[in-house]
Amino acid sequence: MSRILVPGSARILTRSAAPVQTRGLTLNSTTAFNREFSLAESIGIINREAPAPSELGARLPWSERGVTQRTVSFQDYGHKLEVVEPKTWNGAEPQVKGKPKRSLMPLEIYHHPLQSTLQASEIQGKLKIGQTEITPETVENAVADVAGAHRRDHEATWEKNRGLTMRGLIQNPHGGYDNVYEMLKSKQSSMAMAPNSAGFKLRKSLTAAKRTIEKTLASQYRIRGYAFIAGSDLFDALTNCADFDSIVDRQAEGAARRDDIRGGYTLAGVNLSSYDHAEYIAANKGYICPIVDDFYLSLFAPMDHFETNNRQGLPFYANAWTSPNGKVLTIDSESNAIHIAVVPEAIIEVTLS
Repeated sequence: MSRILVPGSARILTRSAAPVQTRGLTLNSTTAFNREFSLAESIGIINREAPAPSELGARLPWSERGVTQRTVSFQDYGHKLEVVEPKTWNGAEPQVKGKPKRSLMPLEIYHHPLQSTLQASEIQGKLKIGQTEITPETVENAVADVAGAHRRDHEATWEKNRGLTMRGLIQNPHGGYDNVYEMLKSKQSSMAMAPNSAGFKLRKSLTAAKRTIEKTLASQYRIRGYAFIAGSDLFDALTNCADFDSIVDRQAEGAARRDDIRGGYTLAGVNLSSYDHAEYIAANKGYICPIVDDFYLSLFAPMDHFETNNRQGLPFYANAWTSPNGKVLTIDSESNAIHIAVVPEAIIEVTLS
């Protein structure tokens, strides 16, 4: 017999290490497959590793933190969005900065659930060479494999929604998108670039965009740099125009001609990179974004469960349980996330013309 302490619980589970003899027939112990995963243990498995940075997660400094509600309110504070946190978890009057008259913008956080099942035969197929008995570790490793696949699916959804954030769109739980600019009664800053036209100056265009962003942010934030995330067609047009060639010849001795610079090339203080997911950012579009701390927010709401309600949200949640007949192990997971830029007007949309 072995004793296993369940994390986050005072329970100690007893495991039988030997097969069960039943009227001369040897059976596998069902103790391992009927593994009693606590909710805390399942959540710990799916959050075991830090989220892998996605493309947009690596190019922009996303600030990630949990909130306690599935609906989060933002205060429109001079077109700067501030999260309004409740004083308590029981619906008391929220804490709000500024004057009593303010504009509150409630947004429901997108709920992304996934579910997978494992048959007993599938777990049996995961036994190591020479192993004849399903152990609790075998079951836990099987659950971890499924949870890892779920995580990758959730992180792909983050990438999509972070791309849509560049356009001011936020996915809602009802199958649609909320437009931040419409809610703020404003519009996105935009500019056109014509790299193939005579007299086009890339440095001049980038400097003009930086000045627009600086004017929008005023002294609210310290700008550490700029990222120009360009769709593939826009990126190719910019990096193959005559003005780009003349600039890189002077500043890098032609290295940009020899190297693959799609991952990023700094020009006039702006890191220009190619983004090839046209379903998130159109091939003829691009976005010039300030690199600022606490500017890009990823907020995570708690799982809809008695043990997690009104607690600070985590990036991922999971729950695993065995069917009463001992044939199926079910793994649920979810990620409840909203991604938003707190000063949307400071992101400039560029169109290839």
